[in-house]
Amino acid sequence: MSTNKPRKKVKKRTVKFRRLTSKVKKIAQTALRRCERKRPQTHRPTVTIVFRYRGPGWKMMKKSRFLIIWSKDDGTGENPGLVKGGVEVGEKLFAAGFRESAEEVGMSREHIFFRGYGGTRSVRSLKCKGGFPKKLYVILYADYTGPKRLTINPNELSRCAWLTDVEIDKTLCELRAKRPDKETVLREALAAVMPLLLAIKKEAA
Repeated sequence: MSTNKPRKKVKKRTVKFRRLTSKVKKIAQTALRRCERKRPQTHRPTVTIVFRYRGPGWKMMKKSRFLIIWSKDDGTGENPGLVKGGVEVGEKLFAAGFRESAEEVGMSREHIFFRGYGGTRSVRSLKCKGGFPKKLYVILYADYTGPKRLTINPNELSRCAWLTDVEIDKTLCELRAKRPDKETVLREALAAVMPLLLAIKKEAA
């Protein structure tokens, strides 16, 4: 007689962006601080930003375009993802977002408008920076209104590009073999932006 117990169904977590209000900003900041209190254990708190292009010429585009960067973490420069970076001890979440955006792709603070918060997700780290085996992505959504051409940090990135959802779908397949957890989180984050964009568009109409 088999003694195997039926496996419990794992509830799939989804990323859902919420419009930024004072209350939601406090929730995001609290999530960051909660992670910092657990620093000695597992996670490195990491601000992660889904950027939508809203600079010169955006109205002529048939589809929204989002920023994808290729980092050099894997040694090849073929590691696609979003603008992100570790939050320093005591640093505010949105201050870290502005700082990392400037450091990685040369974005000016005046061109960045944070619109939403998508919660937190755990992702395995390639380099275990600071000794942390995992990163806790604190996911934000922002509009970027500056020049389309960006200046990457050559020490961290190999390139960047503004891509449509179809182009991003093909690009993220590069992660499937080595970083399936990262691919899942990025796909969910980008998909979750769409309902928020529709809500913003409806309000503006």
